[in-house]
Amino acid sequence: MKPLNQKERSRTYVIFAILFLIGIGLVSIPFFSLYKLMEKNNKLVIQERQETEKEIEKIQTNEKFLQEYFVLKMDDIKELINKLESADEDTDVLNAQIGTLVSEVKRKAVTDSTGWRSHMYNSILDTYLDLKEARNKKMDATTNSEEQIDEKDQQIKDLKSSIRDCKEDLRDCEEDLEEARKPKINPIKPTGDGGIQ
Repeated sequence: MKPLNQKERSRTYVIFAILFLIGIGLVSIPFFSLYKLMEKNNKLVIQERQETEKEIEKIQTNEKFLQEYFVLKMDDIKELINKLESADEDTDVLNAQIGTLVSEVKRKAVTDSTGWRSHMYNSILDTYLDLKEARNKKMDATTNSEEQIDEKDQQIKDLKSSIRDCKEDLRDCEEDLEEARKPKINPIKPTGDGGIQ
């Protein structure tokens, strides 16, 4: 037996199904959008975390470079610069060693660090090179001063010797003058005509 309102029932059933699907679609679209948004957000958080880990690793690498290499080499350079003032050491050898260490550290600082750290390392190295040059100038001035002192001492000795010679010459001249001032007594010799000369 067929119901009398079969057409209306079918139509109502189709409308219900369509409205039911639209309702489920309206409810599931925000959940789907939220899921996609969370997935995208998770990818950004993971990417930021990885970048942060890379930055931390860079900082640790730079810290390791600073502690294990840079500071030790700078101490070595400082010791060599301090040795420049001692008279026992050969300044040319020390300057060569300092130059070698500085170029080695500069090369390593540029490859291991970027940006402001590299600039900082280079500025510190330039300061040490300026210190080395100042010490060299001081040593040259000291060496020149010592040479000038030795030269002046030699001049003083030469002048004292000249003064001594002049004093002896003056004494001889005074003796000759004294002798020349003494009246010379000529023995009287009779002349043949009966007069005295």
